[in-house]
Amino acid sequence: MKVNLIQKLISATRFERYLIAAGNKGQRAIRLYKANLRIAKAFHPVLGLFEIILRNCLNEELKIHFKDADWAINKKHLLTTVMVQGIRDVERRLQKKGGVITNSKIIADQNFGFWTQQLEKQVFKILGGSPIHAFKNLPKNMNRADISRRLNDIRVFRNRINHNEPICFKADQIDFLEMEKIYGLIHEVFDWLDPEAKKLIFEIDTVRKEIEKAKRI
Repeated sequence: MKVNLIQKLISATRFERYLIAAGNKGQRAIRLYKANLRIAKAFHPVLGLFEIILRNCLNEELKIHFKDADWAINKKHLLTTVMVQGIRDVERRLQKKGGVITNSKIIADQNFGFWTQQLEKQVFKILGGSPIHAFKNLPKNMNRADISRRLNDIRVFRNRINHNEPICFKADQIDFLEMEKIYGLIHEVFDWLDPEAKKLIFEIDTVRKEIEKAKRI
């Protein structure tokens, strides 16, 4: 692929950062751009599974906390304004489609931020500290704040991937340290939630492989 073609397809402005990082070597910049896409692609199933497991573990603890399997429907008055808004948005979408409103549908349709915010100080307090019980293997020297920092780092990185932002730079230099850090955090939190979870992604997790390939560009 020629440089002028990729500049036309994705815009010269977007491609400029790859050119700078590649020392203005066009073909190297193209290889770097493609590597960035492959790494982002490799992260998607890992992040997707991470979100599902986090959601389900937190949901189970909230069922216990509220003593109600339908807490998202019946206990809205005990939740934060942001959480209530997220729930009502789903309820409206379901009503518009003529669907039945169930707790499981509401839970499944919440965004990642709905769950990560539960470890933030004020929300955590409102929920009676129950979210921390989802992390059954949390080391004794770790606390809510440690979990929250990791979840927010993962959330921000996830959003960058979902918005097709480059993840292989630090300033104008090629750098894979951040993605390696996030990858490590994901596996760390998996262990805190349920070490068995990583077995689900073992055969499809190609993140490390794609990073190592990209380092050779």
